[in-house]
Amino acid sequence: MPQTHTHSSGIRPLARKLVAVGFFVLVCAHALAEDSPFNRRELAQGISVEIPSHWVVLSEASRKNVEARTRAITDSAGQTPSKSQTLLAVNATPAPTGAMIRVSVSPEVEYTAAVLEATSREDLKSIADDASSKFKALERDGGIRLVKMLGPKVLKVGSRTALLVPYERTSLAGPSNWVVQQHYIPFETHTVIFTLSYRRSDAALWEPILGRVRKSIRFEPK
Repeated sequence: MPQTHTHSSGIRPLARKLVAVGFFVLVCAHALAEDSPFNRRELAQGISVEIPSHWVVLSEASRKNVEARTRAITDSAGQTPSKSQTLLAVNATPAPTGAMIRVSVSPEVEYTAAVLEATSREDLKSIADDASSKFKALERDGGIRLVKMLGPKVLKVGSRTALLVPYERTSLAGPSNWVVQQHYIPFETHTVIFTLSYRRSDAALWEPILGRVRKSIRFEPK
């Protein structure tokens, strides 16, 4: 009996300690939920995505300047200008930025989900070759140079089938190259272009953050 009494009395303070720890964890989890480093942005076409709350969201005027620069470069290269509209442009902090998020919508639908799902290895190689040719045609006036294509692939983004066209390019702002991941996500009437890019030298910092952003994107047509 004495042994039984000692055992149960030892359990009571341990149980109280575990309950206290559990309560502390719940409180911290609640606090973290209220002060999340990410916040969700609602965009046109039923698109929403979580972005780091401390990053800089470019103004509409800044987005228009980027679109105007892109149009000028494609015109100079003799290429058909893109009809896409940038819905969201976000730059990592601090400056100079080391990572970027872009969400655009194009009225053009080059590939359907069914076509992408049936894409072969040869098709992906052809896509890489075509993209490489287009990028190289823009090098003279764009100020940056394509280093290499990283291998297109078909994957899921949110609930949608997407074509990922990744590549590495030089930078306008420094010696380190950038990795760019362009996701083309087709719908019946438009294509969402979801672009994540980061400075390669800081990949260990940016890849987990951008991976979280990629997993957060949602498409809810209205």
